[in-house]
Parts: sequence; structure tokens; C-alpha cells
Amino acid sequence: MNGKKYEFDPSVHYPFDGGIKDEQTGYQLFFHAHRENEYGHFHTFAKDEDGELVHLVLISMNESGELTGISTVNRWVTEDKYVKADKLKELSSGFFMNPSLYKDGRVIEFINNVFKAYQNEINEIFDKRDEWVKNYAAKYYREPFEDRNYEILSGKKINLFNH
Repeated sequence: MNGKKYEFDPSVHYPFDGGIKDEQTGYQLFFHAHRENEYGHFHTFAKDEDGELVHLVLISMNESGELTGISTVNRWVTEDKYVKADKLKELSSGFFMNPSLYKDGRVIEFINNVFKAYQNEINEIFDKRDEWVKNYAAKYYREPFEDRNYEILSGKKINLFNH
């Protein structure tokens, strides 16, 4: 956490404000904590062909540092550009950040490996997110992207011992 004291506060980002950015690949991440039943989570992002930030997945952790789940979030959560599942799959399939960008490269290696090991599950939650958006629009006749009642749009619990 780069010397910061752990706080259960969504406004405190680790390892530092702005997160870790890989200027070479366009990917970035940060960690923070504010959800019940998890120690915290990483938000991961890519830049699209226009250089705009796109949220990929939220990676949940327990206090032991173990992966517990992956999720997609509503656009109001990260204020990023909305793109459909096919584009998210393309962006996430190449996820790689240079581990030397942070003093403890294991953090970045962990995130890189989540994208490698769980690409099928990640693609699945992208499809489920698009289905959720379609169903919401059909039911309420509007886009869901600013509906503060919905933070997580799709997700999958991960049990490391059953993968």
C-alpha cells in the first residue's frame, strides 16, 4: 500500500492516487476498499483506440490476499467510456502491465496472471453485463448507466482451490 495505512474508504486509492499506469501498454490499476464481505478490490482499465479509459474488471480480494471474485461495474462507478462485450474481450485479452512499474512487482504480476488464468470467466461476465444492460433498457425504457441502485452489473465468485 506504499506506506499508506489501510482504510475502508472508497476515496483512498492504493498504492497512490491515480494508481499504477503502464504508458507503454495503456493498462492501469488501483486498489481500494469499501464493500462489505471483501478486504478490497482492484479496478483495472485499458485505453481504447481513441485513448479513452475503459474499465475492464473489478478483482475482489480477501484479507489473506486471495482472489475471491471478478465483476463488472456500472459506468457511474468509474466514469469511464461504455463499450460492448466484444470490445471488452479484445481489450482484456491483451492485458499486461510491466511488473517493474511498482516496487513490489508481485502486485502487477498477480493482476497479469488473473487476466491469463480467468480469461474465459472474464469474457463470460462481459456477456452477462451486456445482457443485464439490454434487460434493464427493455424493462425501464432507459439506459442504466447512471442508476446508482446498481453498482455491480455482473460477476463471478472465484474459489482458487476449484479452478
